[in-house]
Amino acid sequence: MNRKWATLAVMTFLSAFVVAGFTLAQEEDESPLHKIMEKVQSENGKITKGVRNAVMFKKSQKDVVTAAENLVKLAKEAKPLNDVAKENTEVEDAVKKYEEFSANFTKEAEDFHKFVSGDNVDQKEAKAEYKKVTKTCTTCHDVFRIEDE
Repeated sequence: MNRKWATLAVMTFLSAFVVAGFTLAQEEDESPLHKIMEKVQSENGKITKGVRNAVMFKKSQKDVVTAAENLVKLAKEAKPLNDVAKENTEVEDAVKKYEEFSANFTKEAEDFHKFVSGDNVDQKEAKAEYKKVTKTCTTCHDVFRIEDE
């Protein structure tokens, strides 16, 4: 009987140790740009949910405006963080492309914020305007974000 409990205790300890190891390894790998992009994803979720349909947009337009404002701030924070481009040897003129993508993202985020902050904003128009912002994300991710296969 004691052997069962000892085995259980050892397995529980090992499992906790492995999980803690993975968690610590992940935290060490996160660059400042990665942390900003996690925040961008959070704001993206708020905006996407808010412009999904007319009823949601009417209820959460103020939240969409706030999220758009935060997106502009994050875009400006991410702009100088071009380490991902400096380390990239596969893309020609990587730093120049990163700066161009970053400038496009910042511009579209500012334009979207200005648009949704206005009066008499329609949900369909807001959704269409936000697609311009997400397109800049996709363009950059196609070049610089390498997915694990």
